[in-house]
Amino acid sequence: MGATGRWRWSIGGAVLLSVALRLRFVVAPIGSDEGGFLAIARAWRHGADLYEDVWVDRPQGLLTIYRAFDTFGGGEDSLRVLALGFGAVLVVAVAEGVRCVAGDRSGVVAAWFVAALTASPAIEGYAANGELLSGAMSAVAVALAAAVLVGRRPAWCMTLAGMFGALGWSIKQSGVDGLAAVGAVLVVGAALRWWPAPVAWRHLARLTGGVVVVVGAVAAHGALTGWAAWRYAIAGYRMEQRSLWVDANWDRLQRTAADAQVVFLPIAIVGVGAAAVVLHGRHRLVDHRAGVIFLVWPCTAAMSFLLGGQFFHHYWVILAGPVGAASGLAVGRLVGRRRVQWLAGLALVPLIWSAASVAGHRDAALGMAVDGDTRSFRAEAAGTWLRHHMREGETLYVMCAAAQTYAHAGADPVYRYLWWDGVHQAEGARRDLEALFTGAQRPEWVAQFDAPGSCTGSSAVVRVVQEEYRVAAVVSGVRILERIDDAGTAAPAPGDGPARSSGRDRRAPP
Repeated sequence: MGATGRWRWSIGGAVLLSVALRLRFVVAPIGSDEGGFLAIARAWRHGADLYEDVWVDRPQGLLTIYRAFDTFGGGEDSLRVLALGFGAVLVVAVAEGVRCVAGDRSGVVAAWFVAALTASPAIEGYAANGELLSGAMSAVAVALAAAVLVGRRPAWCMTLAGMFGALGWSIKQSGVDGLAAVGAVLVVGAALRWWPAPVAWRHLARLTGGVVVVVGAVAAHGALTGWAAWRYAIAGYRMEQRSLWVDANWDRLQRTAADAQVVFLPIAIVGVGAAAVVLHGRHRLVDHRAGVIFLVWPCTAAMSFLLGGQFFHHYWVILAGPVGAASGLAVGRLVGRRRVQWLAGLALVPLIWSAASVAGHRDAALGMAVDGDTRSFRAEAAGTWLRHHMREGETLYVMCAAAQTYAHAGADPVYRYLWWDGVHQAEGARRDLEALFTGAQRPEWVAQFDAPGSCTGSSAVVRVVQEEYRVAAVVSGVRILERIDDAGTAAPAPGDGPARSSGRDRRAPP
């Protein structure tokens, strides 16, 4: 078999590893972020105004992906197919980029490291979250830029790199890490004369041009939708409420770091050790100075990771691609093929073992095994019950936060803040929730995950819930409340339409 054939089989194997590590979780209950994004994308598709009727502190790129997925027949049961696809893109992009600057062997090792790291359940790498989706776009941007700088791609592809880097930002604000790494290397390269200054500045101009195209389109849509609301969602909320400088959750960083170190430390240790051996032997880590991008990328990713300030398990996915790429690059430069294979295999064992130990849990215990929470499993059960018992046109409020319940119930949100932080931190969130329950358009159904008083602190909301709702069922510990009218019976749906159940009594126990 020729070199090209071996390369394809090796990268194909890394992609299969990425898919295999996620496969168990495709059929597992989706998380709050995934379910909330899907619910918002559906409501947007159904005519709701983004950032006004439904709200999320993310740019439109993420919701566009979810909306397209839903439009073409995807649903909550198949949502994690997105993670399989974007995970594969990330692996292939890193492999091609590292190959350009350090050779085939480094590209292969980087691909396998990235496959195992980014798919690890210890950092929720199985989820179709913003970190994974934006990370794939950043990896494409870095790979394209590296290919241009080594002469494997024409200069205009630097504009394409800028567009993919900006697409990473459009999915999640932290997705600028790849773009920042490329920009920094171009600026430093011009100053140190790695390339003729005019060439470097033209590349930087092309990169910037690609960014402007995407960011301009996103901002234009934001202006048409409502500039103030869009700007607050994209930047204002984080700057005022949740960031590195405002209410950063350092305790959570310690907790998630304890889980993440199991998968990161083996890769990082062998990577640093390999780099030291290569440099001590007076060998080069990269064949071309464009390879410095892959050494700078972990640094820019660390900055993106820190800026978020909340440090959930899935934040670590931001670091997974860059760390895997840099470590794979270094290990692949070692002299001796067997030494490389032995080291790479040794580093992968803890990651694969960790993934296998989590994957063996049943759905009910999976949340506890990953992040100590069973809410995803309970939300799936409650949402499925509601899907079969709600009548056409009836509305649902999930109290206060289990956003995936809307996706499972097939119901558009009637209150725009779906996550705990938004309910308690966003401008006017508590006021809007009180208005929902004291106004004329109270929801017919409430899935009560949390006590009413913990959502708003409003005695009026507590009174309405106590006096105007009754318990229709308790599903996996979640109280399902149904609104009653003055006569003490369930409130009819508009037009008294048929229930969505298949002949079952809408008040039957689950």
